[in-house]
Amino acid sequence: MHSDKKGIRLLVAICKAKGLTDIIISPGSRNASLVIEFTRDKAFRCLVVPDERSAAFVALGMAQQSGRPAAVICTSGTAPLNYSPAMAEAYYQRIPLVAITADRPAEWIGQADGQAILQHEMYKNFVRRSVTLPQEPSAEEDFWYLQRMVSETLDIAMGPVKGPVHINVPMREPLYRQEKAEEQTVKLSSSLSIHSVLSDEVIRKLAGEWNGCRRKMMLCGGLIPENSIQELLPKLNIDPSLIILTESISNLALDHSVACIDRVLAAISKSEENAFTPDLLITFGGPVVSKKVKALIRRHKPVRHWHIDPDELHIDTYQSLTDHIPLQPEVFFKQLMDYISPVTSNYRDIWLEKDAVAAAAHKEYVLDLKWSDMSVFDAVLQSIPEGSDVQMGNSTPVRYIQLFNAFKSLHYFGNRGTSGIDGCVSTAVGAAISSRRLTTLIVGDMAFFYDTNGLWHQHVPSNLRIILINNGGGGIFRIIDGPSSVPELEEYFETRHNFTAENIALAYGLDYASCASMGEMKEQLPLLYVESTKAKILEIFTSNEENADVLSSYFKFIAERSIRS
Repeated sequence: MHSDKKGIRLLVAICKAKGLTDIIISPGSRNASLVIEFTRDKAFRCLVVPDERSAAFVALGMAQQSGRPAAVICTSGTAPLNYSPAMAEAYYQRIPLVAITADRPAEWIGQADGQAILQHEMYKNFVRRSVTLPQEPSAEEDFWYLQRMVSETLDIAMGPVKGPVHINVPMREPLYRQEKAEEQTVKLSSSLSIHSVLSDEVIRKLAGEWNGCRRKMMLCGGLIPENSIQELLPKLNIDPSLIILTESISNLALDHSVACIDRVLAAISKSEENAFTPDLLITFGGPVVSKKVKALIRRHKPVRHWHIDPDELHIDTYQSLTDHIPLQPEVFFKQLMDYISPVTSNYRDIWLEKDAVAAAAHKEYVLDLKWSDMSVFDAVLQSIPEGSDVQMGNSTPVRYIQLFNAFKSLHYFGNRGTSGIDGCVSTAVGAAISSRRLTTLIVGDMAFFYDTNGLWHQHVPSNLRIILINNGGGGIFRIIDGPSSVPELEEYFETRHNFTAENIALAYGLDYASCASMGEMKEQLPLLYVESTKAKILEIFTSNEENADVLSSYFKFIAERSIRS
């Protein structure tokens, strides 16, 4: 039996034909026809996550790992508004998240009827495409129009610049009526992929700039693991006038490059900054975590800045953009290689020398650390099994992780599109469901408690491990400039608390352990990765006051060692 709504049957058939398989459903009534039609087709994996905000982030995590669209389905009213944070994150992280929102009939919007709000284009600032389908289609032209809109919208989600899309579906009652019907077949148009290149004139011009520059910096943002750029950059990196800066979230393993940006910047004094800033800056990938490198380049602007991105937006993070190159980075670099040659320079060497000084100071500093967030990250990162995934919570976790060399055997992920704490848990859950690899979420207490509804469902996978670093509040506010100097710090910024995750783990059926010292942590970390039928939480308690002192002393220590060297 199928829904008696022919438009819904056609919508689901199009999703199937376009290869959409992962569906996250939040319970409701207005979306009943969608639920009936999706769940009765075995081509779809349908999971129920009651909280719409968490549901959307779970779907985002699934799409992040699969590279294919994942859909979220909800009822009308405020329910779809709860998708907004994940839709924004997907937009800036370029993840193909599909929101299919049930809606009330158009004639009842604005008429004081229940769960009836204006849903048309409600995410217009954060989606690649937004459509409202014909209401209760009946004529042949209605179905042709619906098919064209849905097909185009799903193609846009997977276009050259991937991203979220919104399909709004107004429906009249009855919603649960069913009928016998043949399986819907559709004949769809598709968007063919193209591979553009720059004209010979333009590529020669850019190559001339490259070959004429003795200080070049390549700054790599977020990239998916095992990306094609990994094979290309070593061929460019033979140039001594080029330094490549990466972060853990770049998922690049390169020799003769800088992988801990904030750490090496701590070794560069103000008087040395001019020598380390580039004349040509090349950027690509997602947003960069390091605020320090952004500040450095904005203070000492390069003569030229190339940003390589297929999007039409001119992203000028460093206030010095001269050329927006609308190509995939790997396409551009392959074309550029035929026209460039190494340039005599000591620019890479001075960066690598500072990097070596900072790395030696880092190693010395962490040898005898007192109990703190930094000592926790040092031990935790070394304990994560090879071949697994790391999901980084926002605020302090993602920043601490950048101070430690990334492990080549690990894949790093984080919601760095908008960098919010909402959805960190849910995204990790969705990622673990999709990848089926061992997945470790390293998260702070504020982000964890904010998103505990990401665990409020029956699908939390046994390959998920959560390392919760609980320092009793928002530790980031003791680290960044400003909040730590005001008397409102603890109550209004840190939001001090005494909550723990033990009963949350009990309520949601997760294994739980805790520790508050180095000895206890060394006992618990190996146990965390013992195979289990349940997801596990290890809660690690540290002191906010100690953490801020340790981190501040860390950067001073590196700076002092650099002066002595």
